[in-house]
Amino acid sequence: MTSRHIRHLPVLGPDGLCGIVSSGDVLAFRAYYSLALARRAETERTLRDITARIAALRDPDEVLERVVEDAKRLLDTDGAHLTRMAPGGGYLIPVVVAGGADAATHDWLLGMQFPLGGGINGLAAQDGVPVWTSDYLADPRIPHEPDDQGVARKMGLVGMAAAPLRAPGGDVIGTLAISTAQPRA
Repeated sequence: MTSRHIRHLPVLGPDGLCGIVSSGDVLAFRAYYSLALARRAETERTLRDITARIAALRDPDEVLERVVEDAKRLLDTDGAHLTRMAPGGGYLIPVVVAGGADAATHDWLLGMQFPLGGGINGLAAQDGVPVWTSDYLADPRIPHEPDDQGVARKMGLVGMAAAPLRAPGGDVIGTLAISTAQPRA
């Protein structure tokens, strides 16, 4: 039986018949599922390509720049950055910044320090778990340092996510973060 022969299809739940699905619903589901599979296949191809390109690099700075640029591109964000833990801990230092910032803003960002437990990077590093928000400035989970809100406004940060980076022994050694100028779930 093909989809054009299906008028209505019974849907069985754990307690028996729980509804009828029209052939249009079945076709819509097939289209959605096909698109989801195609997107997943494209993502997997992209990740394999990224892995191959990173493996071919020999300069550690190039590797970090490639990781940040590819994260920004793959996740379709406005910006991305990578931080490293400062010697002795206590704060994070941005080492790679990618996005639409002008040269002066780019240099300004690279000169900043993000305290552990402060802002989205500091929270992700301190707790050792990924942190994300659709509205950075309004999210009460994120502790904001005194100048944090000004930085967020200057950079146009709205949607953000940060994930801790770990050394082979498990210690957090930095963060990888992405940002968007619009709310994003």
